[in-house]
Amino acid sequence: MLVSARLGVNKAQNAVGNMYRDGLGVPQDYRIAMKWYLKAAKQGNTSAQVNIGVLYQDGEGVPQDYAQAMEWFLKAAEQRNADAQNNIAFLYRSGYGVPRNDTLAIEWFRRAADQGDTSAQHSIGWLYEYGKGLPKDKTKAMEWYKKAADGGDADAEMQLDTLEKQSHRIQVDKKLSEVVDESF
Repeated sequence: MLVSARLGVNKAQNAVGNMYRDGLGVPQDYRIAMKWYLKAAKQGNTSAQVNIGVLYQDGEGVPQDYAQAMEWFLKAAEQRNADAQNNIAFLYRSGYGVPRNDTLAIEWFRRAADQGDTSAQHSIGWLYEYGKGLPKDKTKAMEWYKKAADGGDADAEMQLDTLEKQSHRIQVDKKLSEVVDESF
């Protein structure tokens, strides 16, 4: 892989960056990871662009800089990278480096969710469940959690299960209440 990376293969360069970021077979070194990511990103590799954004977002190997993170995420998002779109949504939702903006967060979560990003689908479910930037709607929350769960998101599956149990309990309580009312 290192040979391919040195020959300029951007996927290999990104993979070598991942190895250094995670310390896989090499000492963990975020600065060296960044060098490899930059080589791949300059060739348009969206995964490398996202990885650079994450390093800036987390302050790993570089000073934490949300504006730089956003720039790199936007480069990848413009090329329809769902991870980048989800990360942009997170920045807007949390107000890190940008003014907090639920409308833009939802727009970016939807872009990622429409591409099957389970993290974004889970986030939309959460926004509906708690009425954060969207009207509180348990049914829509369940629909989004189901999409994420069907894609393998175990946390969304647990949220869906919890909401289904709550919904069932409410229905049972309502029926009991009707029976009690009829008997009086």
